[in-house]
Amino acid sequence: MRAARAAGFGTATSSNKSLSVIASRLMADDRIKAAIIEESRARLRTSAPLAVQALDALLANPDHRHHARAIEMVLSRTDPPTINQNVSVEVVRRASDADIARVTARIEQLAARAGLPALPPVVDAEFTETAP
Repeated sequence: MRAARAAGFGTATSSNKSLSVIASRLMADDRIKAAIIEESRARLRTSAPLAVQALDALLANPDHRHHARAIEMVLSRTDPPTINQNVSVEVVRRASDADIARVTARIEQLAARAGLPALPPVVDAEFTETAP
């Protein structure tokens, strides 16, 4: 209400009630909200030196009850802990005989439609799997 009056809203004879209504409407305006956010951010940025001074004073006083918290806060921001994770995922999928038969039949069907020769016969052989 005082901010609305100071900003020039209302008249010299406007009551506190009418200025409250004006202030309420102004606070619902997106432009006013954006201006408040902009000003708040600017003030916060310019307050950083004061915050650093206060933190320096706290760190310089080992008897302060939050001295250890201040140390932890500074260290966590200047040299944050890192976590390294190595994740290895191996997926082994083996096709069932039914799946192989279904896929082979579909390949033969598509080959016949395209006028291509059928699949060559499967060679039955002994084999050994070796690790890479």
